[in-house]
Amino acid sequence: MRMRKSFLWALVIGLILGMWATAEPIKLTFNTLFHEADAKAMEKIIEMFNEEYKGKIEVELIQGRWAQYYAELRLSVLAGTPPQIGICHTNKLVEMADYLTPLNASPVGDLIEMAGIDPAKYVDAAWAAGEIEGRHYLIPLDTHGWGLWYNKDIFAEVGLDPEKPPRTLAEFIDACERIKAAGYYAFHPAEDALPRKLRRAWYVFFWQMGGQLFDEGYTHATFNNPKGLLALQFLVDIFNDFGWNEPGSNGYNQFAAGKLGMLVAGNWFYGTAVKSGVNWGYAP
Repeated sequence: MRMRKSFLWALVIGLILGMWATAEPIKLTFNTLFHEADAKAMEKIIEMFNEEYKGKIEVELIQGRWAQYYAELRLSVLAGTPPQIGICHTNKLVEMADYLTPLNASPVGDLIEMAGIDPAKYVDAAWAAGEIEGRHYLIPLDTHGWGLWYNKDIFAEVGLDPEKPPRTLAEFIDACERIKAAGYYAFHPAEDALPRKLRRAWYVFFWQMGGQLFDEGYTHATFNNPKGLLALQFLVDIFNDFGWNEPGSNGYNQFAAGKLGMLVAGNWFYGTAVKSGVNWGYAP
């Protein structure tokens, strides 16, 4: 048995409309790797769905094991016990495709067509990212906007314009120094201290200097150079020489507590930011 992979439970609805006459509700398992704010958002979505289709469809949501998710997903397919619905990042599709059933070429037909899903309603790039050699595996759930969350009250307190976040390196450094001098944590570039998030922050600094990870043919790594080292040094200095934050710190918690001036995070932080009560702003 191979996993039918989808980003949206809407696909499942379309496939089982004709099965509602059964006495027992149709039970589906939905595995995700979400955690923190995005996990809470998905819990709310599934809660609303289960309430709307109560007695007809029941979705069991299992999530939160980010580090083990893809390995567990592959093993569940090999064992013949995969979830009916799952999440997959587009950058993981190449390595995961062998474990998934193409939605447009499944044993029972074109599931996308059967569910009435219209590709034209999605951003072209997002839809195309779910396809390999004419086989379509993914239905887009979201695209991530990663940007700068900042505390407007802290900005105003230190003499910065709360409606004008920094746009240049000089303005950014000035803001960090003012915020630090006022006794706050100035900046967190990676949400928390997980290595994959710190690595992602390094990517951003490297790319901002025009760096590329690989050559045009993807045959050689091209980041072991002065730009790559400078980006790494800047990342290290944030938590050391610059004193803008502390090693091992959690920027999510700092920001939600009103103790952090600026945080780089994705749109998944929105729910937490709203509930925190912090007077926040966002810059792409």
